[in-house]
Amino acid sequence: MLKLILALFFSGFAIWLSGAFGEKTHLPFYALSLGLALALPSWPKQFEAARDGLSALKERIYGFANKPLKIIIVLSLFSGVIWTTILFEKQHAFRYRTFDAGIYSDIVNNSSQGKLLYSSVHKINSLGEHFSPIVLFFVPFYWLKPSVLWLVAAMALSVAACPIILYFLCREIIKEEKLVGPVALVLALLWQFYPPLISALVFEFHPSTLAPPWILLGFYFLLRNRWTAFWPTMFLLLLFKENMALIWVSFGLYSLVVLKQKRLGLFLILFGAVWGVSLLEWLIPYFRGGGEWKHLDRFGPTDFPWLKFKYLLLLFLPLSFLPLFDLRSSLLVWPPILLNLAVNYKPQFSGEWQYNDIIAPLLFISAISGVEALWKNRSLFNPLALKTKYIIGCIALALMVLSLDSRSPAFFLKIYFPGEEKRGAFHEVGVLKNRWPHRAMHYQEAFATHLNLRDNAKSLKWKWQDWKFRRGDIIVVSPHLGRFGIKDYNGALRYLDKNLNKKFKRHEAPFRYLYVYEAL
Repeated sequence: MLKLILALFFSGFAIWLSGAFGEKTHLPFYALSLGLALALPSWPKQFEAARDGLSALKERIYGFANKPLKIIIVLSLFSGVIWTTILFEKQHAFRYRTFDAGIYSDIVNNSSQGKLLYSSVHKINSLGEHFSPIVLFFVPFYWLKPSVLWLVAAMALSVAACPIILYFLCREIIKEEKLVGPVALVLALLWQFYPPLISALVFEFHPSTLAPPWILLGFYFLLRNRWTAFWPTMFLLLLFKENMALIWVSFGLYSLVVLKQKRLGLFLILFGAVWGVSLLEWLIPYFRGGGEWKHLDRFGPTDFPWLKFKYLLLLFLPLSFLPLFDLRSSLLVWPPILLNLAVNYKPQFSGEWQYNDIIAPLLFISAISGVEALWKNRSLFNPLALKTKYIIGCIALALMVLSLDSRSPAFFLKIYFPGEEKRGAFHEVGVLKNRWPHRAMHYQEAFATHLNLRDNAKSLKWKWQDWKFRRGDIIVVSPHLGRFGIKDYNGALRYLDKNLNKKFKRHEAPFRYLYVYEAL
């Protein structure tokens, strides 16, 4: 029976890893294997009989994980390469949009040309929409070659680097040396499959998704009392986005309650609060030119309670609720989580999009503290029967495994792989830019990050009835690349074709995959 259970479990893992059969086809194999494991009443007796063998296996595991840093570094490098490849594929498959990858690429490109932090989309200084001056870091790269690929590569590598820092945090928080390696390795693996983090990676580029390694480093410096590194890191975090003020509050609560450093804790909390209020009340409105900031209209803490409960499960289930086993350390995670729960904007508490990119590192820090708390209080479990311990272990494993992201890297490699039509379209975009290097262009949303860095280029309006062009303007659409961004796509094509030789001229050769029109 053990062989059957293991065969089912690893069959599910292989199906998940391959990504060949869809998102959730591996889950029945996991559920069946765990169900069989729980249903076997003879398991505790078998464990009693095999106790010596299990002890030997445990020692081998500890030995394997005794020096895990090299394994974690290799895993991080592999993860960085894979996710960079996936996000590059996504660009070649025309899957990025104006909101938000196109916006930030445009901001960096404008800054590289002297229009500091100007957003061509919002028509204001970008600090009036989100306080993210960190994007200026990419200006030298745009001098070499303007491309959104710089941004998404940095995002992939930032997330991939985090398990290395988590290892050093395990060394600081976990006192039992033999636990450090296994815990660090498990967390490094969980980091690769944590659903909210994967959703942030594959959604769009956001500066806040560059922040997780700096959050982890800031906490490491805090634990080590390395103030010459801690304070620059904390001030650097404020440059990623306005919600980084909550990281100061989180670290302040931890310093106050766990580290018992009252002055430091109160200063971090007070500064974070003052900085956040200053941004919302004065700085962001100033850069908007006094206009209303729409994000403040989202307040609604009592709205959608069931969805918010599901959101909390999505955050904690993949970690088997470990962050909650040390309630004092779990104070770290609540300021940004409560922000997401305080709004009525569903994407912010859906577990998707980018809204959990700064919560993930805090949850993993708290998970380490949860492991330490469980280990310190392991004597509480001694009175439990072996069968009870076994059932608790199976349930914890089930919660963790079944709630991990059902989309493997292979799944994304498959869905983002550019087929013939997209490869052809990508080639023809290059032809298009070379043929009309200075013409004004109006493009379908799919071309956002391919054409938005040109002068006089903008996406077509939602309703084709609102389209307005000047003579010589180029209009680019393609039904081969998805029809997002235009409400009545077929009607838009009929409008263009109906007015051929009246309002528009179509350029056919050499364009097979792009529909290219010129306004007459």
